[in-house]
Amino acid sequence: MNKAREENKIKDRADYSSSVFPIPSKARHAGPITMFWLYAGGNIILASFVLGSTYSESLGFIPAVIMTIVGNLAAYTICAWSAQKNVKYGIDEIVSHRPAFGYYGSVFGVFLILAITIGWTGILSSLMGSAGELSVTILTCSSGFAGEYYAYAIVGGIIIPIILLLIDPKIGFKLSNITVPIMLAFSIYMLIKLLSAENLAALLSFKATRETSWIFAFEAIFAYAVVWLQYIGSWNRMAKTERGGVWGTYIGLALAGMLLGIVGGMATILTGEVDPTLWMLELNLSVMAFICIIAGTITTITILIYSGAMSLLTVFPNLNFRIVTVLIALPALPFIFIGSLRDAFDFILIFGAMLAGPYWAIILIDYFLLRKQKINVKACFDKEGPYKYFKGFNPIAIFSQIVGMIVWLFLGGWMTGFTFITSSFGMTLFNALGATLPAIIVSALVYYGLTKLFLKKYSFGDYRYSKKNLGGVLNEIK
Repeated sequence: MNKAREENKIKDRADYSSSVFPIPSKARHAGPITMFWLYAGGNIILASFVLGSTYSESLGFIPAVIMTIVGNLAAYTICAWSAQKNVKYGIDEIVSHRPAFGYYGSVFGVFLILAITIGWTGILSSLMGSAGELSVTILTCSSGFAGEYYAYAIVGGIIIPIILLLIDPKIGFKLSNITVPIMLAFSIYMLIKLLSAENLAALLSFKATRETSWIFAFEAIFAYAVVWLQYIGSWNRMAKTERGGVWGTYIGLALAGMLLGIVGGMATILTGEVDPTLWMLELNLSVMAFICIIAGTITTITILIYSGAMSLLTVFPNLNFRIVTVLIALPALPFIFIGSLRDAFDFILIFGAMLAGPYWAIILIDYFLLRKQKINVKACFDKEGPYKYFKGFNPIAIFSQIVGMIVWLFLGGWMTGFTFITSSFGMTLFNALGATLPAIIVSALVYYGLTKLFLKKYSFGDYRYSKKNLGGVLNEIK
């Protein structure tokens, strides 16, 4: 009876954008161009400039440009792979984790996406405050008012996105088609201006500081890309086709990442500033650049909060979407008042890489190699179904996650600043291997081996499932 009621909810649901249930093909609205603008807009944010700034002075101009291009092309491949499962089945990201981690085990993914969403919202709001303050100062030629930074950060980064989502949960997708082309144009404008003869001569003559290695740069780029993974499903479930969803994701993220990373790195070499609002001012870039970036950042925050809300609704489907939106946005406020931009940015990368890297390794190895891209959608919504494992948790996935985190801490623990998890041998290996990619590989291998040895052998987790058994839900999606 309960199962029948669940299926009726799926069929009768008119607005899937604020529902955790699968979105059938006929209800999806995002073509490849929309997906491209969406993901390009997601990456055309002030934080992407900061990423290029973290390693540019250490590597020097030409090596930094090469690393930005190669690193982004390699790192966002994993995001494109992850996008496929959500387009194919029309399910939210967290729902797609249940086959690997178990019905309740996937709640870890909810914690992960909420924590990173709150952190990113706070960082982007902080940058919003600086950009708004400088824009008004330039336009009015005045020093502004007391608390101006906090006012712009709170209004632009928190209040406006909340209002937009209260009006329409899909508003971020609509805004991206307007704001992203404008932001992209101004990012190209900044690149052209930075490549003037005088600036180019200064860039080429700059002596690299060698404070960090190329592997640190790749680690930063890879970690930044991995942090994107928890948002993929919330957006790609609205894509019309697998090809459009996958390629729109990949090209949008990689192109924007390369463009802004190069611009941010060049600007930092020329000015010594990491904060984009400061080097924009020092390089006399048009105030329109500030305004466009502000508009784009509002769009991005709106989409991030939407994704966080959808993840929470997978656990508590009876909650009101609009109430959840407010509850997710408000905890980002402390990031506006405490810590420096660089410290907050580094914290998000470290936190995201250590937790998200192994987590997604398990999910992708489970979906592509062990399940051969076949998910029982009905079972994803059945607490007592085959994805129950042991009381709703898959112990092998949890163990593999812990192993991956230990590997990451051994290799990259020194980046946290805590001496008790800093290993000199680990630091030596980090300079050759990095931390996130080895953690991903080890987690994937451990999970694959143990699943073959125990779960598949003893028929846990529905690994013998075939498409013909999928039933009504998948037929409706297709």
